[in-house]
Amino acid sequence: MDHQHAPVLMIAVILLSFFNLGAWGAFYTYTPEQYLTAFGTTGVGLQLRGDESVELIED
Repeated sequence: MDHQHAPVLMIAVILLSFFNLGAWGAFYTYTPEQYLTAFGTTGVGLQLRGDESVELIED
């Protein structure tokens, strides 16, 4: 990699990270609203715990 492109790459990665975090924040806020309260909150909660459980098993 050419060192003159390093600042551009660093700025691009920072912007990508910023907008990616915003997208996940909107996802967790928007998804439960599409279902009845009991189903939406339970479904998102199980999905979040399921992801964490898989990560623990994989390690």
